[in-house]
Parts: sequence; C-alpha cells; structure tokens
Amino acid sequence: MTLEEMKALPEGKQKALYNKIKEIRNLGKVVNFSSVYGAGPPKIALTASLPLKQAELLHATYWERNKSVKQVANSTLIKTVYNQRWQYNPISGFWYYLKAEKDRFSTLNQGSGSYIFDYWLRKSKEKLNPIGVSILLQYHDEMGGMCLKFQKDIVTKKLTEAMNELNQELKLNVSISFSVDFGNNYASVH
Repeated sequence: MTLEEMKALPEGKQKALYNKIKEIRNLGKVVNFSSVYGAGPPKIALTASLPLKQAELLHATYWERNKSVKQVANSTLIKTVYNQRWQYNPISGFWYYLKAEKDRFSTLNQGSGSYIFDYWLRKSKEKLNPIGVSILLQYHDEMGGMCLKFQKDIVTKKLTEAMNELNQELKLNVSISFSVDFGNNYASVH
C-alpha cells in the first residue's frame, strides 16, 4: 500500500493501520537490538511478550537476513594485553576494551557512531563559531545551538560543509548525512 492509498482510507482505518505498523515496528526493534546485542530467543520472548517458538523463529530469521553483522564483527582485529581483549576500530583507529565476544559488533558500531558524530561536532563548531553560533548541547546523536532567524540558511550551509568535509576525509563506503530543524525550544525540534 502506498502512502497515497493509506491517506485515501477513512480516518479510523488509517489509525488502525498505523497502529498495526507501529506494533510490527516495535517488535522488529526488539528483535533487532536484542539479537545484535547477544540476546537469544528466551530473552526476546520475555522482552516482547511472545511465545518462545515465535521468538525462536524471529531470532533465526534475523540472523539469516543479517549474517553480515557477524561477518563484520568477526573481521575486526582483536588483541590480548594483560589478559584483556581489545578490538581495533578501523574508522577511529582506537582500540576498545572488549568485555565479551558477543559485544564485537556493538563495540564497533557504537564506537564508530560516537567517533563520527564527535568528528562532525568538532568540524561544525569550527564552522559555526566565526559566525557567532555556539553549540549548546550534545545529546546522543543530536546537537543543539541558538541562532537568530536570519542565520538559518548560513547555519544549515555551515553544518552541511562540515558534513561534506567529514565524508571526504573519512572515505566511508556510505555517505553520512543529517537533518536540521529550527524551533523555539528543544521539544519543537526533537
């Protein structure tokens, strides 16, 4: 069903369809995050309030369709120093403490995300400070600042320049992007 077809439905049917999609999406998130962070079918069943058989099927299907997660994790360099295991992140060049084998992908994923975001923050700060705009908050994968209304276009341009430089310098196999929102308070842009 296309968005246009959904919009053509009566409001009650739209709401029911939206709720069904939301339910499926939430279940998908539970299976995705649980699986990638090392949980098995019993934990998925408990977390998602599912029968164990259904959780087993979802877990098996997840790994059948996402085998590259383990392939990427297993391709990383590991070293042991003083009985502690360390994993090399080829994007940041950092070695991260690896508590458990099941954490290989999440360590790589979380470390890469944090490094890329912090890299962009630094570049953004360098671009924004000369025009009098400061970064006032950084929360997970968001940053916030204050600017005057007439500065919106230049702020967007400077943030885009910072992202373009990041992509050129890191040369990842995918381009990193962002979205920008303006509002009068945090709730209006989150």
